[in-house]
Amino acid sequence: MRQWKTESIYEDDRLRADNKEYAAAMIIQFFNYKDCVPSGELRSLYHNTRMIFHGLDQMLLIMEEVMKQAGYPQGDLAPRCLKMCEEKIPCFADCQGAAKEESGTDFSKWDHALYKKNITIQIYCRKNASMQGEVRFPEEKIYFRSTLELMRMIHQYLQCLTEINK
Repeated sequence: MRQWKTESIYEDDRLRADNKEYAAAMIIQFFNYKDCVPSGELRSLYHNTRMIFHGLDQMLLIMEEVMKQAGYPQGDLAPRCLKMCEEKIPCFADCQGAAKEESGTDFSKWDHALYKKNITIQIYCRKNASMQGEVRFPEEKIYFRSTLELMRMIHQYLQCLTEINK
């Protein structure tokens, strides 16, 4: 079992004893960034479960599902659904079991330079069907105003790491 570095989450003492507040803290560990599609695992301190993702869209949907299950931070709007598929809303976060393994993803050839660089995402609020908070990279902490802004920063970070390691 891999050891997770969680010291960066506690350094400013933002998290208190309330267990729901842990739902807003996510640790992201990247395996690879092949063809500009990041793969890795997400760990929520609330569930203490490792969830595999392939692509930032899936990572963000898992984060949203974890916070929805915990009820924290509360979203201001209910997500919109297609009328023809209202009964079939997929669950992206399997928080009951161990890891949700992707059948088509080969994690045996990890990019170890990426794997050593984890990031921490702390969500402060969810407004207008988006998330706001801070992302902590190994050398920098940046506040983001939307999930699109968060995705751009993560792609920029992974692109820089990939170019440095070539």
